[in-house]
Amino acid sequence: MSIRQNPQCEGINQQRIMFNAKVPSTGRVFYQVRQEADKYILDAGAAHGINQGAEFAVYEDAELPPNGHSMGTLVVNETKTFTTTMGLPDNAPALVLTSPGYALQTRAGEEEDLRLHIALDDILTPVFEELAKDMLHIGFDRRRISLVEKDKAELDIAIDGGRVVFNILNPQVTQFGLKQIPFHIEPNCDYVYPAIRASAHYHWHLRRNNTEKVLQNHIQLEFKKVIELEEYDDDFNPIIKPIGDDLNVTGIVDIIVHPGDLYGIKLINYSGLDLYPSLFFFDNSDLSISECPVLKWSPF
Repeated sequence: MSIRQNPQCEGINQQRIMFNAKVPSTGRVFYQVRQEADKYILDAGAAHGINQGAEFAVYEDAELPPNGHSMGTLVVNETKTFTTTMGLPDNAPALVLTSPGYALQTRAGEEEDLRLHIALDDILTPVFEELAKDMLHIGFDRRRISLVEKDKAELDIAIDGGRVVFNILNPQVTQFGLKQIPFHIEPNCDYVYPAIRASAHYHWHLRRNNTEKVLQNHIQLEFKKVIELEEYDDDFNPIIKPIGDDLNVTGIVDIIVHPGDLYGIKLINYSGLDLYPSLFFFDNSDLSISECPVLKWSPF
């Protein structure tokens, strides 16, 4: 579900962190892996952002340093929601796991994280050079960036008035009128390149999806305007009452937010499984991802 609000309500005057700071490393994550016949099963899958073609180094112990000697390398063949089937690379020596091992991702999968177009301008030459060097490196924390023609790109970097601008080309965003990130920065590689890396990080998370869609037809989301009553439940939380119709129309909420307006999201679970939702706000105006607290309100 996507939510669009009046652009005048967006706070675009404050410079965001991604446009003046480097993107931090995502850290090391080990997943348990076990052998079943000639296949290797990883206890992580598409829900963890693992793509086909990704490579993992296998260790006996999850506490080994990243430069320690691995038992071997495995390549992703097939991903499911929470598990991944892997195999040995071509011409690789046999890898026998008599007990579960620990896998550390060392190379990204085949799917790119950002399709980028950079205008041909001498000022942006250092950005091209830095990006080319980065593409030579591999690692689990390296987002895949593809340089493509403008008609195939999601983001376009250009020069306007001597400053760098970021033009949004993703039709899922531009159809709502947002065509440029409202920040102009100095044409300096130290500023532009971290913004590119942050954009790849943003799009990687934005595209994370349940490929099997096992819950798609078993979950319903309602989005309604609510009011806070002068009454409280047994836990002293204010009682929330919905007013009006469901504003979620075919997966899109189109609203103009006025001061003091309150809205509530109701998740209806028909699956029979226990779900523990987390809510994140993806802001295309600055490519930030914010975690929103989930409050247990009184039922609508």
